[in-house]
Amino acid sequence: MGKEVSNSRFSRQDFKAFSARIDDETQRLETWFRMHRFDGSGAQVGFELEAWLVDREQRPAPINETFLERLSNKLVVPELSRFNVEINGTPQPLTGNAFAKLHDELEVTWADCVSTADKLDAQMAMIGHLPTVLAEDLTLEHMSRLARFRALNEQVLRLRQGNPLTINIQGREHLRTAHFDVMLEAAATSFQIHA
Repeated sequence: MGKEVSNSRFSRQDFKAFSARIDDETQRLETWFRMHRFDGSGAQVGFELEAWLVDREQRPAPINETFLERLSNKLVVPELSRFNVEINGTPQPLTGNAFAKLHDELEVTWADCVSTADKLDAQMAMIGHLPTVLAEDLTLEHMSRLARFRALNEQVLRLRQGNPLTINIQGREHLRTAHFDVMLEAAATSFQIHA
């Protein structure tokens, strides 16, 4: 679950300060490894599930702000687009029935999400790529209203010197597209295990 930032625009001094903090934290981490300061009690496992909010016609429903406000669950947070949310699992010690505990928690959280979406005349969809998503859905207008997402977009484009993100997939069908922001990322969701 990402942290929000206070600004989406950064100066050279901001980048210098950030680099200095990264260097400092890397050195601190190296020292902590040498000092054996990490808990050796065992591995943990968790997950994140990125899901879609869709309307009754199965089209993307850009309502994650209202949805999250009504749901009020710290395990469910905004994703890049206003029609996606991220559902997280509470980390569990990777022993015994850890996956059963994660499954049970996800079932409860999912049921709450489904109920909340229904009250907003929407539905939840657990699918990688929503077949009804259109190019016009993948615009900055539908980006979640968090500064960190705006900052991500601005910095990716800055590093690309304003060049579009291009996709060229050749197969049975050929997909070739160029996009001038990071919203193509919102076209696919996933389930990820974190260990």
